[in-house]
Amino acid sequence: MRVPHVQFRNRIRSGFTLIELLIVIAIISILAGLILGAVQMVRGKVRVAEVVAEFSQIETALAGFESKYGKLPPSSITLYKNANAWDTRSASIIKTIWPQFDFSNAGGLNFPGTTTSVTLDGSECLVFFLGGVADSGGALSGFSSDPRLPFKSTGNRIGPFYEFKGHYDTVKGEWSGRLIETEATPDGVPGYADTVTGTQPYFYISSYGGKYRPGEQNGFDEYRRGQPANSQRYNAKKFQLICAGSDATFGVGGYFDAEAEVIGSDADRDNITNFHGGELLP
Repeated sequence: MRVPHVQFRNRIRSGFTLIELLIVIAIISILAGLILGAVQMVRGKVRVAEVVAEFSQIETALAGFESKYGKLPPSSITLYKNANAWDTRSASIIKTIWPQFDFSNAGGLNFPGTTTSVTLDGSECLVFFLGGVADSGGALSGFSSDPRLPFKSTGNRIGPFYEFKGHYDTVKGEWSGRLIETEATPDGVPGYADTVTGTQPYFYISSYGGKYRPGEQNGFDEYRRGQPANSQRYNAKKFQLICAGSDATFGVGGYFDAEAEVIGSDADRDNITNFHGGELLP
């Protein structure tokens, strides 16, 4: 009996089917999403670590200022051009730091244009008292060693206590680098942009030796350990440094309890401070 010849042919597939391609694309998309999420998480942690490290450097600078002048910088003050315009609180702060301050010459401060007074909030106080006044080239150069005219931009210098990254561009008439105007109407005193958003300044709130001033920072309340509002503040006798975090919003401040995961508002959750490692409630 003759066995019939059977011819086997190898069929070579020319490519993937549509379903197979869709499956591959879906898998790649999922993997890309997971990798991107992991990368963003790492970047976020790096940014937080950068802020924490920079806060440590600023704390050292504040300690240097306190060592030199006997007290920490204020976090709210108004500087006046005319001697008879000074309010009692602002004048008292200045006298404590510079007992020989010449109020008749505003301590040598050069007020821009027709400006007669400049009110500094916490972010501006941080830069002004640690960086000092700008020299003729626009660099923050500390304060004059003349105790009567500490705000004079020439002569022997004390400080700066911290090297802020940026300067005043005398050609463009604006601040550069991380030094940014924080007000709609420029007042000549910048804040210091954070390394997270680059658009919001670091905030500084002084305890004035143990007595925080409620409502001083335009409605933002310094962080405290409990309720009501007169409860114990974090860094009760020093200061609080605050970064607005990735949402670029400070929130309202106030009560913060990490263990109970309770905080003033959702906007406060990603804030970074000098008294709590990392974000408040990540």
